Amino acid sequence: MPELPEVETVARHLAPKIVGKTCGSLIVSDIKLGNPPQNFKNYLINDVSRLGKEVLFQFSKNSKELYLLVHLRMSGRLLFNQGNSFEELEASDSYLEHKIIRIKSDNFSKHIRATFKFKDSELYFFDVRRFGTFKWHTKRPTLPEGTVDPVNKNFDFETFTELANKSKNLSVKNFLLRQDRISGIGNIYASEIAFSSRIRPTRIVGTLSKPELKKLFKSIPSILNKAILNNGTTFSDFQLDDSSTGNYQNFLKVYGKTNENCKICKTPISKIVQNQRSTFFCPQCQR
Repeated sequence: MPELPEVETVARHLAPKIVGKTCGSLIVSDIKLGNPPQNFKNYLINDVSRLGKEVLFQFSKNSKELYLLVHLRMSGRLLFNQGNSFEELEASDSYLEHKIIRIKSDNFSKHIRATFKFKDSELYFFDVRRFGTFKWHTKRPTLPEGTVDPVNKNFDFETFTELANKSKNLSVKNFLLRQDRISGIGNIYASEIAFSSRIRPTRIVGTLSKPELKKLFKSIPSILNKAILNNGTTFSDFQLDDSSTGNYQNFLKVYGKTNENCKICKTPISKIVQNQRSTFFCPQCQR
């Protein structure tokens, strides 16, 4: 499931390619995505950004604004096609023979769930598992009240402390995963953030000292921004619009490292299950 760094990366890579283009039409070929707004044609794309874990498109036509939130879920991908035919894409190694995802050419078009058509190019929403969603808005959507974006410049220690005080009975891991408090952190980065702060993910938030809270606070944007700089983490499905992948999996310290030696103290990394999700930590470094 793409987390904040992956969705931010998708938006940043896609924006230069389609912002300023006019979307002549939108063809939705999967009923699960719902129907586009009536008379959706010739809308200008003003912006592509991120809201939480979703890609946010901003459209306008005359004085009317329209917004679309795209949740990629498990296997959703936004693929930009600059003037190639399906046949050319199906023969392209960059799309179909990537070491992470192999797509048989006769299945490529079958998994196109929606197509944004421009004058000289197209943008496909490609989703093998059909878990991705489209949500349309006539006003710019925002995060729920009381929810913060951890890489926003307004994310400060005072706000973080208030959120921690509301979560005193939660474990550190579950606190980091609460999307109604800190938006965008998922399972991978929760383990990495806890390791970076040297705090065991099973610790109860209410037991953390102020210095420990500060370490945890500083680790959140630090880890997320490093992941963004490396185009996110790819284990299975995540790819960018050109089918390139993330690189942050090469910098993970604990996630998926069960029984491997800790990079700091050489103690084997442990794995436990919290709320049916795998958690990884160093039993020596994290207290």
